[in-house]
Amino acid sequence: MVFWSQLGELKLNELKLGEGPVAVRLYQAANQHQGMPGFLNATPSSLGQEAPVPGLAFACAGNAYLYNTVEQVASSDRKVLVQQAEKDTALMNPCILLANCDLKHSTYVYWFGAPAFQLPAGTRVVERAASLASSLGAELAEQVTAASQELFVGDAAPKPAAWFVALPEDTGQRTSVTLRPLADHASLDPGSRVLLAFLDASPAADALGSAARNLLTWAAARWRPAEPVALVSMRARNGRFDPGASTLVRLALPPVAAAPAAVPNWETNSRGKPGPRKADLGAAADPARLAASAVDLNLRLMRWRAAPALDVISLGQARCLLFGAGTLGCAVARSLLGWGVRHLTLVDNARVSYSNPVRQSLYTFEDCKGGGAPKAERAAAALREIYPGVRAEGIVASVPMPGHVTSDAEAAQALQEVQRLEGLIQDHDVLFLLMDTRESRWLPTLLGAAAGKLVINAALGFDGFLVMRHGLGLRDGDDPAKPRLGCYFCSDVVAPLDSTTGQALDQQCTVTRPGLSGIAGALAVELAMSVLSHPEGAAALSGPLAAGGADGPLGARRTCSAAS
Repeated sequence: MVFWSQLGELKLNELKLGEGPVAVRLYQAANQHQGMPGFLNATPSSLGQEAPVPGLAFACAGNAYLYNTVEQVASSDRKVLVQQAEKDTALMNPCILLANCDLKHSTYVYWFGAPAFQLPAGTRVVERAASLASSLGAELAEQVTAASQELFVGDAAPKPAAWFVALPEDTGQRTSVTLRPLADHASLDPGSRVLLAFLDASPAADALGSAARNLLTWAAARWRPAEPVALVSMRARNGRFDPGASTLVRLALPPVAAAPAAVPNWETNSRGKPGPRKADLGAAADPARLAASAVDLNLRLMRWRAAPALDVISLGQARCLLFGAGTLGCAVARSLLGWGVRHLTLVDNARVSYSNPVRQSLYTFEDCKGGGAPKAERAAAALREIYPGVRAEGIVASVPMPGHVTSDAEAAQALQEVQRLEGLIQDHDVLFLLMDTRESRWLPTLLGAAAGKLVINAALGFDGFLVMRHGLGLRDGDDPAKPRLGCYFCSDVVAPLDSTTGQALDQQCTVTRPGLSGIAGALAVELAMSVLSHPEGAAALSGPLAAGGADGPLGARRTCSAAS
């Protein structure tokens, strides 16, 4: 599962629309059990040519092609791919992987191939296969397997697919066997007793698998021995090469001028015919992890074509503080989840009423019973139900407002609320002002400006709305004449007043066309993401790009009144 997940991450984050090839390093292990077929194995570190090979195994290096459509896996020109694989003479046992990663459903359609040669024409068996112990004798066979075992000690050791075994001369003296690499074939004494050994993943003692055919083709084309070749198939039992399970066969090889064309050797599908297979990770994966990868999928796909420079990781790490968990607050919170934001805090002191659920998407009828659940806490819980990976917190708190009378008994409580809000603002990166009244926005605006935070303000009328971002104060080195954005209150002549006391019911409630909250909330989030993705962040220029100004990966909004 880990290999497929890493393959999907490679496709999503690095290759994108590219299809490879990508270097892979699989491995085949020595046969350990009679009747057990050999497997081409992939590990979490198989992507790349430096992946370690464990135990009694040899590397099968090659290329992976990650196609953009599932149809390409079966329709690709496999003959050409095999020809490309066999051109690399360094690959004694090459491999090919064709795959399509359906990251939306966590399924992977794949097709493994291991190009192999047919035996050179004229190859004949001189001595049928027999166990190594019966062919060499128990003592010498034990020496051969013990010496060969030393080649595979440690995962970091180079694991040869084949090697020479020089047997001691029959002089009556006790000498040990010596091992030599295939590169020494030209310096071998023609009259010496030499075995050509290879690690055999095949369980069939009387048949030559692809590794044996590739090795014999190499021997006929490069080594060209004058005498029959003593081919040793090294098999293991209980983690060690076994003289009884390993076999020796003698074959006469005709010399060939060059290796013949490789024969395609593609795995079969579930019906036993050559064809792709399918791996479904969704059925076995942790649902929470599936949700996390699915949430990020659409965002990361933006980097394929639409916004290649978009840093979706940084956007997801933005800490957002929402003042108001009503109609606008619900819309903004849901849109922030869509952008992959993982840290949301909602501040509200109201409770869910029966008029809320139809307009406020985070509440249900059950939340209205018993006097109503606190909006902030219930909204945070609903966000966690939608996506368990979000860190959502609801804080029941009041925002002190100008124009509203505060008694001496309430003054201490109001001061504590101010200090609490100040701490929350310091701990977050973006503030969204989504309340019902004008005066409730004043204190968060003041504290946000003092803290130098990005403040996004959204307000609704009956058939109109306002979405804006507040400007920042002058920073060290700034030109005082530099154009700057103001805030929601910069054009006011007097301080905000109490807008609810003594008002009729239609003036106390937010009477607005129901569709406007979704529009305004979406624009508020899009504005915040555009600013956060800009190189200058909250200090980005507004309006049409000034001379020399930088653009962000989401582009400049030159005509949208909400993104001024």
